[in-house]
Amino acid sequence: MRKLTLILTFLLFVGLTASAQMQISGTVTNAESGEPIPGVSIVVQGQTTIGTTTDMEGGYSFEVPSDAETLVF
Repeated sequence: MRKLTLILTFLLFVGLTASAQMQISGTVTNAESGEPIPGVSIVVQGQTTIGTTTDMEGGYSFEVPSDAETLVF
């Protein structure tokens, strides 16, 4: 019984940890020409340590907290 309780507790912890973040991805482009924009900094509003920079094709992908509401470019 103790072993089952430990396993269920572990699975619950893993499930809560996995749901605490979500993957965000996209492409930053020029509104007029549609060209990708490399080197754009992207951060979660109010967070200074959660962010990324676009690659040479304007693409980005990173994990953000599930309660994040706004990205700042």
